[in-house]
Amino acid sequence: MTSEKPSESTRISDFFTIFKTKLFLMFVIVFAISSVLLGFPSLASGLMASSRNVVSAFTAVFVHKDLAHLGSSLILTLAVLLLYSLSNTISGKSSDNFIILAIWISTISASLAFVNLAPNARVGGSSGLVSAFLSGAVVTAYLNAWTEPVRRNRAFQIIIGTILVGAFVTLNLNVDAETNVTVHLSAFLYMAALMLAKRFLSSFFSKKD
Repeated sequence: MTSEKPSESTRISDFFTIFKTKLFLMFVIVFAISSVLLGFPSLASGLMASSRNVVSAFTAVFVHKDLAHLGSSLILTLAVLLLYSLSNTISGKSSDNFIILAIWISTISASLAFVNLAPNARVGGSSGLVSAFLSGAVVTAYLNAWTEPVRRNRAFQIIIGTILVGAFVTLNLNVDAETNVTVHLSAFLYMAALMLAKRFLSSFFSKKD
C-alpha cells in the first residue's frame, strides 16, 4: 500500500489553519483587551503585577505602556505564530490545547516569581506571554526535528528553531531600562520545561501501552 504525499495546496491550507485555532484566538483576545486598556491608563496601572495581588500576575499581561509597546509585542507574536505553524505544517502536526495552558502557567509563574523577589517592582505587558510562546515554538521545532525522518525537513525544523532562539536572544540584548529580561527569561525557561515534560510523559506512557 502506498501513501500519497500532501499536495502543495493542502500544505498551504494546513499552514493557514493556525488562524483558526484557539491559540490564535487567545492572542486576538489578549491584544484586543490590551488595545482598549490603552485608553484607560489609570485602570491599567492598577492591573500591573505586584507582590500585593496574586491575580495581578494575570491581569498584567493586558497592560502596555503605549501603542509602540503593544505593537512590538503584536508583530513578534505574529512572526512566532507563522514560524510555529510552518514547523507543524512540515511535520504534519497541529497545535494542541496544552500549549495554551503552558503559556499561561509560565507567564504567571514568571511574573509572580519576579514581584516576590523584588516586592517594590511592578510588571506589565504581554512580552512574558510572547516569550513563553516563543519558547514553546522553539521546543516544538527541535522536537519535530528529532523525530523527522526526512533530512531536508529536519534541516528546516532546526533552522526554524534556531531563528526563534536568535530572535529571543537579540530582543533581550537590545533592551531599554524598562524591559524586564528576568521575566522574559523565566517565562521562556518555564515553558521549555513544561513542553519537554509533556513530551517525556507522553513518550513514557505510550511505550507502556
